[in-house]
Amino acid sequence: MNIGFLVMIALSFLHLESYFRQKANKYFAFLQYVKKYPSLLATGLFCSLGFYIHNFIYWLMSPLQENIADTYWIASSYDVPAFYASLSFLPTMVMFVVSVETAFYEKYRQYYGTILGTGSVQDIKRAKKDMIQTLMQELGFMMEIQLFFTFVSLALGITLLPHIGFSTEQIERFNILVVAGFLYAVMFVLMLLLLYFDDRRGAALVTALFVTSTAVITLAMLPLENYGFSFFLSSFLAVAAALGRLLYYLKNIDYYTYCSQPLIAREER
Repeated sequence: MNIGFLVMIALSFLHLESYFRQKANKYFAFLQYVKKYPSLLATGLFCSLGFYIHNFIYWLMSPLQENIADTYWIASSYDVPAFYASLSFLPTMVMFVVSVETAFYEKYRQYYGTILGTGSVQDIKRAKKDMIQTLMQELGFMMEIQLFFTFVSLALGITLLPHIGFSTEQIERFNILVVAGFLYAVMFVLMLLLLYFDDRRGAALVTALFVTSTAVITLAMLPLENYGFSFFLSSFLAVAAALGRLLYYLKNIDYYTYCSQPLIAREER
């Protein structure tokens, strides 16, 4: 994982350097987009923080906490099951790029290309119907694939993890976190689809709900010592909110396409 993160960071820096190469010696020119699109920064921050904040709370406020060398706080009896559970929803990230993003993108480009081109009203309506139909089909297919891997992960976890020292409680935490991971992956894909339609406000609200509900429910359930269930509940709420927002946006896509945009683009000095 460390090697993977290092590769991702290196590729990100190379991409930034190539994009801003024309601005010599302006190494922080990319920060201007933080001011221009603050909702994107908030969305990414809330999504990542929501994924880890339950771990932070267990490190600092639960009986599971362990102190390493008077410096680091961990909760190994929760962190290890959480790590293995996080591997279960990697197929969704792959499927989004391979299936949803490719098949849906063609219909997405065709719809907006018809609007910007010389398409008639009937052509636009037909392209919109095809786009929404393809989106729902690919989203359903992605959820089916992830559900299959979720069941496989549960079966493998129950069978194999006891052989590497997992206790009964750790197996229970792993199971609930695998199901929660399925919901988190669906929420993540729905958030990306909202950003596809430039619904930055909707994506930011969904991820804000996710991180807030995760923190609040985790704190509220600490006395119950039912570790991991708070992540499941918050992911469920986030999926419901993201799906509702996406359906609302698709229902009113004509308004967002034609009426919510400014007629004249202004550039801030």
